[in-house]
Amino acid sequence: MEMEKGLVYAAVVVLAVGVGVGIVVSAYTEEPAPEGDLRVTDTDVSLGEVTGETVTLGTVVRLTHHGGVTQNVSVAVRATRTDTGLLAAEETDDVGTVEGDGEMTVDVPVTVEREGDYRLDVVVYEGDRRVGSGSTRVSGVGSVEPGYASSNLRFHNFPFQPAVEFSVVSAGNEVGLRTVSYLTNEGDETENARLVVKARQTESGIVAAEESTDVTVEPGATATPAVRLNVPDGYDYYLDATLWSGDTVVATHRSAANLDPNKTVDTNTTVRDAGLEVSDFEKERGFRGEEDAGGNQTAEVPSEGQPGFGAVVALVALVAVALARREKK
Repeated sequence: MEMEKGLVYAAVVVLAVGVGVGIVVSAYTEEPAPEGDLRVTDTDVSLGEVTGETVTLGTVVRLTHHGGVTQNVSVAVRATRTDTGLLAAEETDDVGTVEGDGEMTVDVPVTVEREGDYRLDVVVYEGDRRVGSGSTRVSGVGSVEPGYASSNLRFHNFPFQPAVEFSVVSAGNEVGLRTVSYLTNEGDETENARLVVKARQTESGIVAAEESTDVTVEPGATATPAVRLNVPDGYDYYLDATLWSGDTVVATHRSAANLDPNKTVDTNTTVRDAGLEVSDFEKERGFRGEEDAGGNQTAEVPSEGQPGFGAVVALVALVAVALARREKK
C-alpha cells in the first residue's frame, strides 16, 4: 500500500515537472515580433562651433516608427561638397533597438571646412540594410564668422558715397587730411572697437600715414569717428580703414584720396566677408579695330582716361593706318 502511494506521488511530481517544462519551452518557441516600419521624416540643421577653418553642422534627424521592433538601428550623415562631389565628412550614431509607435530624434553633428556648399545625405540602417534616407543642402558656409571674429559693427553701405570720406584741412608740402568713417551697429548690444586708418600711396603701396582711435557705438546707432593724416602733396592715396575687435579684424573699407591733378583713382571695395564677385575682376575695354566702307581699318578710342592719353593713342592709331595703306600700295 505504501509502495502504491509512493508511485502515485512520483507520477504527480513527474506530471507537474512535465507541465512546467512544457510551459517554459512554449514561452521560448513563440513567433518573433513583427519588424517595425522606420522612416526619415525630416532633417534640421543648426550652426554649431565655428573656428577659423571648420564649421560644425548640428544635424538633427527625425524618425517615425510604426509596428513591431526594429533592431540594430544606426543613422549615418554624409557631407558632400557640391562643387566637387567629394565626400567631406561622415558621422554615424548607433541608435540600437526601436519599438512602439511615435517619433524620435537623433543628433549627428558633422564638422566640415568653412568654405563652399554641402549636401547632407542621411541614411538609416537596420543592421546592414538601408531602411530610410533623406538629404538637405547647406550653402554659404564660408560666410559664417568664427566666434572670435563676430561683431555687429559694419561700415555703413551708402548708395552714392564711400563709408570713409576725407577733407583737406591744411596745405603745403604736406597735406592734412581729416577722415570721417561711418560705422553702424546692427546688433542689440553696445560694441567697442578700434579704428585704424592708413593713407597708402597708390602706385608704390607705401603707407604714408597711419592713425587710430577707439570707437563705442550704441545698438542701432551710427558713429562717425574722425582721424587726421598728414601726407606728402601731389600723390594719390588709398584710405584703408580697418576695424579691430581686440586682436581680430572684423571689417575693412577702402576709399580714394586724389591729390595728384594728373591722375584719378576710383575705388569702392568694401570688404564684409570672404566672398568674391566676378565683377571685381572685369577688365576695362580698350579700343578695337573696325573697317570703314572703303575697307580701311579705323580705331575706336575710348573717351575716358587720363588727361592727354587719348591724343597719344589717336596719334599711334593714325600712324598704324598710314603704314597699313603704304604696305597695300
